[in-house]
Amino acid sequence: MNDPGRLISVHIMHTGMLASWSALITLYELITFDPTDPGYNACWRQGCYVIPFISRVGLITSLYSWSLGIKLVASVWTYETMNAAHIILSGLTILAALYARKVCKIDWAYSDLNVFAQTRSAQFLLDLNKILAIHFMVGSVVCFGFGYDHLSGALGPGIWSSDSKGLKGCIRFVKPIYSLIAPASLAFCYALMPGHHMIGGFTGLLIALWHIEGTPGPLLYKSNDMANLESVLSSSIAPVFFTAFIESSQIWYGTISAPLSLFGPSRYHWDNGYFSQDVEGRVSSLNTVSLNKAWEQVPEKLVLLDYIGHNPSKAGLFRSGPILKGDGLVINWLGHRTLEIGTL
Repeated sequence: MNDPGRLISVHIMHTGMLASWSALITLYELITFDPTDPGYNACWRQGCYVIPFISRVGLITSLYSWSLGIKLVASVWTYETMNAAHIILSGLTILAALYARKVCKIDWAYSDLNVFAQTRSAQFLLDLNKILAIHFMVGSVVCFGFGYDHLSGALGPGIWSSDSKGLKGCIRFVKPIYSLIAPASLAFCYALMPGHHMIGGFTGLLIALWHIEGTPGPLLYKSNDMANLESVLSSSIAPVFFTAFIESSQIWYGTISAPLSLFGPSRYHWDNGYFSQDVEGRVSSLNTVSLNKAWEQVPEKLVLLDYIGHNPSKAGLFRSGPILKGDGLVINWLGHRTLEIGTL
């Protein structure tokens, strides 16, 4: 490696760019977001991208006395303070990248970094297998800590949870279920999320320690081209693509990681008549006196979710802009239309 300082600088600078991007897009959404009507004008109807992801992991309060949850949650961390923290993080990482670019060319040559040096040849090279293991170990610790501390309530705020129809939502702690392969009945169980993070983090930590201590044989090392940095980095495209595919599928069809009250209706809901069947069932069970009174008992938010403009397969997902700019802002529900055959 001719210039390891440049490689380190690029990685740190990339982290700073991601932090600054998230801060800027969050600032834009906070400026344009209207929190006055969470029922008819939810965040997913306003075209928000970052706010649902932020709220999903427990941050739902603003400094301007509004919240996406049922009630305000007193916390030091708000949308604004989190945004400021990302801006500070971006500046510090950029300074660290400039420092690494200037100094590491000297420090690297005269530092005894045996954990990074490989001894398979006389040439000084980075041991990419151990570097991968170190990154894997750090990621596994973060994964386990997120499940145990953040989601389970040991230290963190918990996770956003709501009912199956997305009528209500709040932050709560979730007791984990330790199951590698969950039964089909638990597919939408919030307890799977902390349990899977803890199991995945513990398993990844064991694999990382094995990679640090173990060394692949010469045949495997050469066949996988482990001495080439470009090959190692390009091979990461496969797991990243797999993760992105799983995440996009979950948002498209709806799971506990994409709650309906934050991300809106999914294709699964509309393909199966999820809302219309529930509305019809409620009206049928309440229709003891009159049809109008039965409809008055149906939550307005549930009726709104059955609105055709929210159908992802009917341009609800592919509009040029937020949904409220495509079909107007819903103000109130005037009532359900009834058709009767009369006589002349």
